[in-house]
Amino acid sequence: MTTPDPAGGSSAALLRRLNTRTVLDAMWAGRPATASDLMRRTGLTRATVLAVCRELTEQGWLRPARDTRAAGAAYTKGRPALRYAFAAEKALVVGVDAGQHRIAARVTDLAGRDLGLAERAQDLTVPQPGEPPRPAERIAAEAARRREEVRAVVDTALGIAGVEPERVGCVVLGIPAPVDAAGHSPEGANQYWELMNPGLADLFAERGWVCRVENDANLAALSELALDPARTEQSFALLLAGERYGAGLVLGGELLRQRRGGAGELGVLGLVSGVEGTGAVGQTVREAAAAAIAAAQTADTVRGDSGGTGAEEAGPAGSDGRERRRTGLTRWAPEQVRAENVFRLAEEGDVVAVGIVEDALDRLARVCAVLAGPLDLDAVVIGGGIAPAIRPRLEWLHERVQRYLHAPWLRLSTSAAGADAVRIGACWAGIEAVRAAALED
Repeated sequence: MTTPDPAGGSSAALLRRLNTRTVLDAMWAGRPATASDLMRRTGLTRATVLAVCRELTEQGWLRPARDTRAAGAAYTKGRPALRYAFAAEKALVVGVDAGQHRIAARVTDLAGRDLGLAERAQDLTVPQPGEPPRPAERIAAEAARRREEVRAVVDTALGIAGVEPERVGCVVLGIPAPVDAAGHSPEGANQYWELMNPGLADLFAERGWVCRVENDANLAALSELALDPARTEQSFALLLAGERYGAGLVLGGELLRQRRGGAGELGVLGLVSGVEGTGAVGQTVREAAAAAIAAAQTADTVRGDSGGTGAEEAGPAGSDGRERRRTGLTRWAPEQVRAENVFRLAEEGDVVAVGIVEDALDRLARVCAVLAGPLDLDAVVIGGGIAPAIRPRLEWLHERVQRYLHAPWLRLSTSAAGADAVRIGACWAGIEAVRAAALED
């Protein structure tokens, strides 16, 4: 007679589930293995390993691989050992970076291999601070459009991958808003969070897909843990520095979420001297450059009317203590200049571009100090699409941080994933979700 376990099954059934989980974890995304290999990895008997491998093969989690002799192993007498391989094609995951200005979706198998990528710009207009609340009808229309655009990008990525939608095991959506465990965002001060997360948790409910919604900075932090195992021993912040500042906080190798999902929200930066808002490096550089270009164009018009030389200049004299100076920024229209263009000009020595970049990086240094000081962080990792442009200026940034915070141990770096950090983190989270639920049926 067997003893019932608390979960409602027999102790033998519980042991079988534990053994199955042990073997699946040992095989997950790893190299093909023989029964002898798995015995060494798991400590299970040969009979148990063979029985579990047979069961996992029937379920589609494992598949037979070439035997040891066919795979090139040294010749041995007798029947070659059967090898098993993890079936990474068993299910697919879709990682989505659903930002304010761009939506990108990435399809991978369970080993993280890329199968398809799609992205599109999004012209969603969001309420600005101080703007009166928008009518409910307008918010509903914009929310419906955002849901449709996210769905369309996911479908395009699946089409590029050439896979059947029925194979999707999990979709993870990264958004610039706090997200609780149920995938919901709280009501924000200016309807921004409501627009970023218009009920996305049930977006694919009619398809039967598991769908998780997560804060984008949290997913970017997970990408660091996935790409760099050494990070699991650290406490660090992954700071998205493109349009709006947001941080994913990892303390002792564990992602900090909190009950309402608000850990790492940085609206409080509006109270920090020299920062005064959540506008991040990409946004502030672009806006300052556009203003400088407009000033130069105005100056050109005035000089042209008065018979001047028409030299390219920017920055109203005396507005920031600097004289007007020539700049290459005027090769772009104000609405076309990108932050990366300004960083490139700064590297070439353009004085106006250098001033704009250093002003933005000074703000970034203050944000790094505000994060690292109270949490005693080991490192701050700069993420987002602007990260590659910041990388050559890290030494300057580190020196500026030390002006505001005495933390000689603090390491600054840019994310290896760059603009793909949110998508990579989303796919990694999706794979882990499939793994956790693999044997629930």
